[in-house]
Amino acid sequence: MLSNKIADIISARVCNLCGGNILPEKLIALSISELRKTGLSLAKAKYIHGIAQLCCDAPNFFTALANKTDNDVIKELKKAAWRRVVVGKNVFNFCFGQAGHIAI
Repeated sequence: MLSNKIADIISARVCNLCGGNILPEKLIALSISELRKTGLSLAKAKYIHGIAQLCCDAPNFFTALANKTDNDVIKELKKAAWRRVVVGKNVFNFCFGQAGHIAI
């Protein structure tokens, strides 16, 4: 698990790699290796890449979750997992806890 300070540093590095605006399209254009150079672990780089791909493939995926029950959200996330998108608690917090940096 990352401290908030380290998460902020890594977020800033990823933001710089994305030209100042983190968008799913920009994230999937980066290689896993480039994401790793920001300080992300291999697993987190893959998770972020996968989430970005999901956002490009299904732009309304996360918006649609807002209107679902907890159980339905879990079902939808499990369905997304078959697309090789593994949304772990730490990665979800890292990506979406930094809402000011991530445009989805």
